[in-house]
Amino acid sequence: MSGFEVAGIALGSFPIIVGALKLYINGASTIQKWRLFKRRLKRLLNSVETEQVKLKNVYEKLLWGIAHPTQIEDMIIDPFGPLWKSKDIYNKIRQRLQRSLKVFERTVEEIREITEELKQKLGIKSDEKVGPSISTPPQP
Repeated sequence: MSGFEVAGIALGSFPIIVGALKLYINGASTIQKWRLFKRRLKRLLNSVETEQVKLKNVYEKLLWGIAHPTQIEDMIIDPFGPLWKSKDIYNKIRQRLQRSLKVFERTVEEIREITEELKQKLGIKSDEKVGPSISTPPQP
């Protein structure tokens, strides 16, 4: 698996983790003794969302000038898509990163490992969609 396929896996995992954390926050809000836990979960959610934005920004900067702007957006929306597997795009990325390519790939692999560990701890299957977000009002 190339570093860029791994990058897609890592990027695709963030929305699932964010959704699961939002569900945990909703559940924690109904139990009085979990106030501290809820506060910590909110901080964790904020940290994960911040990292998601940072990762998207890195990918956008990396891909700018390599792929068409609409392709960049598609690659971020569909991190498992065929554009990430394009030899042309990979070669351009490799040329842009040059000596830092291996460091980039190791970092992306580390992100993938962390997101997989978080998904496991939150009980999320790899292909699982997470339910309603925290902003969705409860159903009667």
